[in-house]
Amino acid sequence: MSAEKADPKAGQAATPEKKTDAAAKPKTDSAPAKPKTDSAPAQAPAPKKNNDARLKSARMLFPTSGRVGFANVEYNGAAPPKDVMVKMLRRENEIRLTDDVQEQLDKSIVDDSDSYTAIIEGIQKTVLKQFGFEDNENNLTMYRAALSLYPNDDEIKNEAYYYKYNRSRQGTLKQGDSIDLQTLSLYNLSTNQTENVFDILQVDSNTNLPLVLIAGSIS
Repeated sequence: MSAEKADPKAGQAATPEKKTDAAAKPKTDSAPAKPKTDSAPAQAPAPKKNNDARLKSARMLFPTSGRVGFANVEYNGAAPPKDVMVKMLRRENEIRLTDDVQEQLDKSIVDDSDSYTAIIEGIQKTVLKQFGFEDNENNLTMYRAALSLYPNDDEIKNEAYYYKYNRSRQGTLKQGDSIDLQTLSLYNLSTNQTENVFDILQVDSNTNLPLVLIAGSIS
């Protein structure tokens, strides 16, 4: 007769399953971590080429600089205390001026990439978190609306360089207007002198060629 094979599991006691207590309460004896104030923003996303010129605009008119075109960013909610806003703007400026961030910004300009605003937005989100705010769109708008929330406040204006040195404004000239060219001057980079536009145009007045003026900014 052939012997039947014994089941090795037979006769063994089942190992009891570990039960998890779904209603277990989290520990409450640990204090929440304090926001760090010396950390740099996370690495910016890899630069992306943007070949569509329509998507480009002067960076001083971006929301990251507190502007929507030539108008200041608006916010209808409650404003944080002025002293907090001043400290936040000061902290952003400190982070912007670090060697690492300056290198990232320079690279984004040289590469003609879209990462410039992503870097600045990352800094602003870092500042929000360091001062106890969530880094959501609502709080970003609140932070960027500092000039609207505290209009004509010199302390607010002087804390952020993009407020202090932003001279952009909506021009008043329109197609068909006449201007006195003798009142306009340009700085000649070759001679390091200021020259009257009217005099500059007189040099080529006998060529009978159309006149095209091109102006731009790298800011």
